Amino acid sequence: MDVVYSHSTTGWRRSRPRLRTHSRGRHAGVREGLAPRMKRTRHKRSPSPRRRVLELIAAHPEGCTEAVLAAGNIPADVLIALVQSGLVIARNERLEDEDGTVETARVWITEAGKRVFVARE
Repeated sequence: MDVVYSHSTTGWRRSRPRLRTHSRGRHAGVREGLAPRMKRTRHKRSPSPRRRVLELIAAHPEGCTEAVLAAGNIPADVLIALVQSGLVIARNERLEDEDGTVETARVWITEAGKRVFVARE
């Protein structure tokens, strides 16, 4: 912080730049010239793994496949916990292809999961 020397009737005095005197308000304790340029920000927390999984599954209304979950690095224990709590439904599907039959899992969000997802937005 800059130190300013000023002369008064009692002699030279060392003083600091003035701060706002009111203790309440948005810019309390900030120098006058700096306050209008300050940007107010909020620090956002990263979403929890459960929240991130619910967001990913909710983004796929036709169901989220194993491949999408694997690409999103979704931990199996989080997915299992969501299925056991009733927020997500998982089903195995068989897909016929010219190369043969492929078995995959598809996951949907339930109404309870949608309520939890909306309530925390």
